[in-house]
Amino acid sequence: TRLAPFSWVLAAVSLVVMQLLASLALLRALWVILGWRPVLLVPLTFALFTPLALPGFAWWAAGLNTLPMQAALAWVVGEAVLLVRTGSSRHAVTGVLVFLGGLLFFEKAAVIPFVAFAVVALLGYVTGTFSLRDVWRRGLRLWVGSLALLVAWLGVYLLVVDQKRWSCDVAMTWDLLS
Repeated sequence: TRLAPFSWVLAAVSLVVMQLLASLALLRALWVILGWRPVLLVPLTFALFTPLALPGFAWWAAGLNTLPMQAALAWVVGEAVLLVRTGSSRHAVTGVLVFLGGLLFFEKAAVIPFVAFAVVALLGYVTGTFSLRDVWRRGLRLWVGSLALLVAWLGVYLLVVDQKRWSCDVAMTWDLLS
């Protein structure tokens, strides 16, 4: 019981550090997309003070799930944009590794490569700099690497998690999906 206050302080500090990392990853992604312009502060401020960012501070377990996922999402988006722009393989490798890090914390991180693809495709459409085909072709190493990682992760997940309860109950599975 003497260590209880220390554990609360440690949990609070870890949440603040994870929020800082997620915020810096978002700042980096916005900088990659927009460059260093004052308009960058508008989406950054919006993202930091929206309900999406707040659940991480409701309790430590929620923060342990959502904050690393948010950081990974922002970082992979930045890497995807840089990969499509420059073609450098290091962006594909870094993107896949960061995606793995996100998957280690939260299964909902599985959407990261799909969101990254959508953001890059939308950026290319809005700016007129590259087409959907270019996004697919130039980012192929990241998309294929992420897909391979996702398939491997899904196999491990299905082995470890007891999915029999929900996968065999058709009514419950339908309620979950709907």
